[in-house]
Amino acid sequence: MLEQVVSSPLVIETAKLISARLGRPLEPFDIWYNGFRERGTYSEAQLDEIVSKRYPNAEAYKKEMPNLLIKLGFTKERAEYLANNIVVDAARGSGHAMGAAMRSEKAHLRTRIE
Repeated sequence: MLEQVVSSPLVIETAKLISARLGRPLEPFDIWYNGFRERGTYSEAQLDEIVSKRYPNAEAYKKEMPNLLIKLGFTKERAEYLANNIVVDAARGSGHAMGAAMRSEKAHLRTRIE
């Protein structure tokens, strides 16, 4: 399949299009070009602004967690169970999740709060 892709006559046309979009000759790392992917309605900065207004602190996110889980398809009971067993911590970096080490412990969700 790779041979079919790289030997296609469309490769040259595609390369010209990518080069024009980038405004420079192609480089080997341009194999990772993702400019053909659909873009969302909002930019990353706009999404950050929306989320930070909606959830200004960890407590606001924690309070909304059951509703978020229900929107993702969890039953109300399961969403409440999960929300009751997850502690939301503010993080300075990008954040991460950490499962509970013991049954008596709660899982921690570290999320970036600015």
